[in-house]
Amino acid sequence: MALSIRLTFLRWRPAIFWTVVGLVLLEFPLTVAALALFGIADGNTYRTKLWKDGSLNGFNSSPTAALYAAANHQKYTTPLIWSNFMTQFNLVITVLCMFVMLVKALLLYLHTLYPFLSLAAHGLEVGLWAYSVYGQQTPDMSDPANPQPGPAWYITKSCTVAFKKSNVGFCMQAKACFYVACAMLALFAIQFLIALQALLFGPEPGNTDDEIDSVYTSSKMNTPISPDREWEMVQIPPTPGTMGGMKTPATPRTRAFNELEGGGEMATTGGWNLKRDDVPWAGRNSGGRYSSVKKGGESV
Repeated sequence: MALSIRLTFLRWRPAIFWTVVGLVLLEFPLTVAALALFGIADGNTYRTKLWKDGSLNGFNSSPTAALYAAANHQKYTTPLIWSNFMTQFNLVITVLCMFVMLVKALLLYLHTLYPFLSLAAHGLEVGLWAYSVYGQQTPDMSDPANPQPGPAWYITKSCTVAFKKSNVGFCMQAKACFYVACAMLALFAIQFLIALQALLFGPEPGNTDDEIDSVYTSSKMNTPISPDREWEMVQIPPTPGTMGGMKTPATPRTRAFNELEGGGEMATTGGWNLKRDDVPWAGRNSGGRYSSVKKGGESV
């Protein structure tokens, strides 16, 4: 009994289980959107363009500052918001989350995504996306003349303020990347809290997701069963004619042997459980084609 109660902490309550399923379904379009956006941004598609556009407006430093620092033999560190590392990091964690999502969907179908597995997976994803959101809104204080104390200009300002109108579309894509990252962080944080709640406050015995599913499956059978009952041979229907004594199973071989033996009840009555004398063809020699064969000097 103690083992049964302890194992319920590895299961979900039915309502929470279906909530987790709904969140995984919601995770699919968000992951696809993130994969598309960060895939387009990879390879410095517009990062340097937005960086330079902001410097022309006086919002942040200039990408040419690295060249000036190298020419003067000065140490220069690219701000995290404009670094290639941040772009590649976002793409890598998106691909990783796509793989984790597919594994979670399979485990949910098999009822093996236990709360502690969900807690570990979503805890990792929360940490990764929290760093992504942090990296996308880090300040740029490398240029004292044009400091950027908060997030980048494409997040805090409208894209219409772009110095070059050709960068408006890139500004909107970068803004969408930030919003999708925030949505992914919120989604994984919710799933993490749900897994933590399920792990700390497990369901009562008999009210878990796998038991409810087995009861639903067994309700389609003719014989009602409980999750604790043996399920072998339950769905196999009884053989016709073996119960109740109303009918006797007959095969072509059975009828042939009855005829060879001189006619039996099946041969003369056709299997209707009638007496031999009650049928019109039940005569002396009506036993079959071999009824006139002599046995021991007498006709059978």
